[in-house]
Amino acid sequence: MSYSVLILDDEPLIVSGISKSIQWEAEHCRLIATAGDGLKGRELMDRYKPDILISDIIMPGCSGLELAEHCRKHHYKTKIIILSAYSDFHYAQKAISYKVSEYIVKPIDFDKLLQSLRKVVQELETERKNRAPEPAASPRLTHPSVQMLFDIARHGDKALEQQGVGKTSVSIRPGVVLSAQFYNINCEMGDNFLPLMQAPFITSFQDAGYTLVRGSSDHQLLFLCDLPQRIDFKTGRQRIIKHLGQVVEGLGSSDLVCVAAVSGVYKDPQSLHKAYRENQSIIEESYFESRSIVLSTTNMQADGKNDSALNINNIVYQLSNGNESQLREDYRQLCDSLAALRNWEFAKHAFRELHWQATNLASQAGMIKKPDLKQERINENFFADQKKVLDYLLEICSFLSSGENLIGRLSILIENNYHDPDFGLAQAAESLQLSGSYLSRLFKEKMNKNFIDYLMELRLERAKDLLQNTNLKIEKVANKVGFVNHNYFGQVFKRLTGLTPRQYRQQYSAGKPPKLP
Repeated sequence: MSYSVLILDDEPLIVSGISKSIQWEAEHCRLIATAGDGLKGRELMDRYKPDILISDIIMPGCSGLELAEHCRKHHYKTKIIILSAYSDFHYAQKAISYKVSEYIVKPIDFDKLLQSLRKVVQELETERKNRAPEPAASPRLTHPSVQMLFDIARHGDKALEQQGVGKTSVSIRPGVVLSAQFYNINCEMGDNFLPLMQAPFITSFQDAGYTLVRGSSDHQLLFLCDLPQRIDFKTGRQRIIKHLGQVVEGLGSSDLVCVAAVSGVYKDPQSLHKAYRENQSIIEESYFESRSIVLSTTNMQADGKNDSALNINNIVYQLSNGNESQLREDYRQLCDSLAALRNWEFAKHAFRELHWQATNLASQAGMIKKPDLKQERINENFFADQKKVLDYLLEICSFLSSGENLIGRLSILIENNYHDPDFGLAQAAESLQLSGSYLSRLFKEKMNKNFIDYLMELRLERAKDLLQNTNLKIEKVANKVGFVNHNYFGQVFKRLTGLTPRQYRQQYSAGKPPKLP
């Protein structure tokens, strides 16, 4: 048997200390909620009717003793442990009159608190055993803990099955799922940013009279928000959306984007799971927002991928040639197309693919110290990622276009054009705006071989790959690596490898490594 516990104290450090210092499950308890004022505490008492209340005696709105009186008037069977900075007999006497189980004077002795908890758990266990068994047809409703609520939200029926709880025996107050994400367009946000945003978010809702249950998430604020009482669901949800809009507007700024999402209304475990999935689908849309906003309905467009508009090969080509102005224009067109598609998964894929290809180009060109941008950091906001990737491309472009990097640029140029039979030293020199004789001497000096030999070796290496991994005819292989005449290709291949292209393929297909000179 597990007994529900509610903690009330207007000092957050005390609430945190009690919550973390006790191994609740080991003590046959589960912590269902906490609050920092008496009025909120009374609302939680009426909702959950906890088995155990641990409460400060003096709090804003309603004292711990008033809560004890409230419990007795409504015949709640809650065991009450009072925490007090006063050892005055008058307070203790009133506590006794309200049938408070334990009275602990601050500063709290956590060993004594644990003894008191065990004592009331034993009393509850004794009372449970002495009670007449309840009829099987009237199962007791379970008031889920915060952890159980979010397990249900994330996993649905599986969470209930793991807890051994039936679908109809869980009592959940009607509400909506709220989430919020924050983006700084101009700089990275630290790990402590979300906790800093959480406090004003919660305070604003509590001051407006809403009850928020906080969930855990590494990349967003996540809450369950109860609907206001005594009004219809639609109106209640609209009021939450309106208030959330005010919160978002207050937290956002010219640099900081705050995007929040609101689900539909949930009333039971099944609809809670559906509402959570809906909320997470909505918040994914925040990737494309450049201003603070509340999203309450999905606006997902088709996953069509306009390959002609989103062809990043043009950008890579301009990058390889160190052409900054055309690179900027092609990149702008790419980003416009991604924004129009509003497919966040595809947008991230496009940015990461571009990052990967640019990194490979930089490595080919001998760029040792590359810009500091890891792929996992391309996961924030469309406009922030757009800026980060552009800065990355421009820094590599600057390196590739510098006069000190001629051999790196030439290596990329050869890799991109070896399949062209007209490509040679003259074309390379023209592309780099250098004289052929100067380029030839520079290449020989840096690479310890002449340009023509290097180009021929690269063509034959690519031919070997095609012979090993495709069924292309020899003529097709020759054409793909820059030879017009396949007979000449065969002669060159045999002169440099000792085998004809056909012999090379046969040996490889037979599982024998080709015997090369």
